[in-house]
Amino acid sequence: MRKILLSLIAGLAITGCKKEMVAEQVNQQVDLAAAAKGAPTKIDICHFDSRKNSWSVKTINLSQWPDHASHGDIRLDDADGDGYVPTNSCGIGQMGDCNDNNAAINPGTTEIKGNGADENCNGMVDDVPAIGADYQGGKLAYVYQPGDPGYIEGEVHGIIAAASDLASIYNWGCYQADLQEAEQTALGTGKTNTEYIVTACTESSIAARLCADLTINGFDDWYLPSKDELNKLYINRESIGGFTNEPYWSSSQLDPSQLAENSAWAQFFESGSQFSAVKYSVNKVRAIRYF
Repeated sequence: MRKILLSLIAGLAITGCKKEMVAEQVNQQVDLAAAAKGAPTKIDICHFDSRKNSWSVKTINLSQWPDHASHGDIRLDDADGDGYVPTNSCGIGQMGDCNDNNAAINPGTTEIKGNGADENCNGMVDDVPAIGADYQGGKLAYVYQPGDPGYIEGEVHGIIAAASDLASIYNWGCYQADLQEAEQTALGTGKTNTEYIVTACTESSIAARLCADLTINGFDDWYLPSKDELNKLYINRESIGGFTNEPYWSSSQLDPSQLAENSAWAQFFESGSQFSAVKYSVNKVRAIRYF
């Protein structure tokens, strides 16, 4: 039995040695390939020593980098040659590079708008914050995408929602008045709908007029959202915040075939369903503006 156990242990040791030899051969091949291309075979890294609980600069063979990368170490050799290195706890180099494998991405790069990337490494894709972040007087609610009305390639535009609802519930106004100009439902049409409503309706405390009269954080170009714009607010309601489960008004009147003079589009923020609401009924209101 003892001889059998010794044989097994010896076999395992030989297998382990073979694996180490294979790994070492692979590492040597990586280093030789790098040397053949004129690339350095050794690099400096910012290495975390778990025993000392501290960071320090360490020189390693290039072939050892994948193992160190998996442990959270940082390369300090500027892998993409753009003059920047990733932010590191060793305080080495021009820091801030958020992609050290792409020379076109670094803190000194001019952001390319509308491509969905963060070229200048400021943490904001296309130089706009995340949905729901404070932005230009309110909360960023939606960024236009290719195919959306108002989308312009190379530029960034979209919708900003007021941070909170208007104080109470209000009616739409203009009951039994057919405002065909305010039947638009698409993205970007809440502004014109609101302007038509405010011009045509004499009532003072109606949803569109109250939005148009707002000044929030220095911005005075607020509108009642169109049907499609209101739906974007619903989709991103959790990120934007402050919504209730009650219905909200849009600025879109129904078309003539749908009894337009009596109803406008509203939306339940509990289920997301959009429905025709009689204009004299009262609903919640959230203003928007464009950027």
